[in-house]
Amino acid sequence: TRHVNEMLGVISDPDTERLPNDLLSANLIPYSVKDDLISTKHLSRYQKASKLLNEIERSLRDLNTPEILENLCLVLKKQKNQALKRMAGEMLKELGSIQD
Repeated sequence: TRHVNEMLGVISDPDTERLPNDLLSANLIPYSVKDDLISTKHLSRYQKASKLLNEIERSLRDLNTPEILENLCLVLKKQKNQALKRMAGEMLKELGSIQD
């Protein structure tokens, strides 16, 4: 989507540190990815964000249901980061979700 590039910069922000846990809880990423993001010390925040975003894109592509995208948006709306909340709200509106 058009939000992918903006999201990459945003999820590398320190106030998104809970995002991998929240994505795992929503079954949007596997435990191995979350564990790798948390335990890998040699990657920058940007590299970890890129890896996380790649996994999100893979999940969206592989599972390819409106519910998966809506679940992602709901997870993003719960984050502290205002830019993520805004993007999630915009995506929910585009989906026509009543949960916006």
